[in-house]
Amino acid sequence: MQVGTTIVWTKEWCDHCGYYCTLPLGHPQQEHETRHGSMSSSRWAVDGPDNTGLEVEGRRFSSNDEGAPMMCNLVCQTLGRHPPH
Repeated sequence: MQVGTTIVWTKEWCDHCGYYCTLPLGHPQQEHETRHGSMSSSRWAVDGPDNTGLEVEGRRFSSNDEGAPMMCNLVCQTLGRHPPH
């Protein structure tokens, strides 16, 4: 990096974990990139009767459970969301 060079970062973040894009402002890629973290600000919403649950990576979640035990990129990969983070 040259002395006096300033890099301005993109202000986009992941809605699930709150981590910001690690690419510079104006990056040519259409998708943003980040290091994802815990889904600590998320809660699960599972359709179905009260006892309905969803298993993700060996953990079982029901409606209103905290998302904190999971990393958001692993949830997206497991549930087949595209594009993955």
